[in-house]
Amino acid sequence: MLAGLVLVRTFLSISLGVEINGHWPWEETRMAREKARAASDGSPATAEAAGCGTALKR
Repeated sequence: MLAGLVLVRTFLSISLGVEINGHWPWEETRMAREKARAASDGSPATAEAAGCGTALKR
């Protein structure tokens, strides 16, 4: 019973995060890494320029 509640809570937490942020929770690390790489190269440091804006486009 408790395991079921934990799974439901985890699913709802992840889906709420996706709705609010527009990307999966584990993409934040990749996005930060690409943003830092773009900044060190002197190119625009936006998520769109790094190709991160295509994760969950509607």
